[in-house]
Amino acid sequence: MTLSLALALNAIADVALLGGLGWFMSRPRKLTPHISARHPGHRLSVIHGEAQRAERQREQQIAA
Repeated sequence: MTLSLALALNAIADVALLGGLGWFMSRPRKLTPHISARHPGHRLSVIHGEAQRAERQREQQIAA
């Protein structure tokens, strides 16, 4: 295999991979976030827990 043939094949493979990646990333159904069916309120409980933790830290700072 000559060097020019190897470079041409490499360039073709690069263009094909970039085109495939662009096509894959442009499909909106693949970009939707995952929503867990097991714990539908998990995200809210995590946010609520963080809010409670922040409130306790504020109370400790005020008390100190």
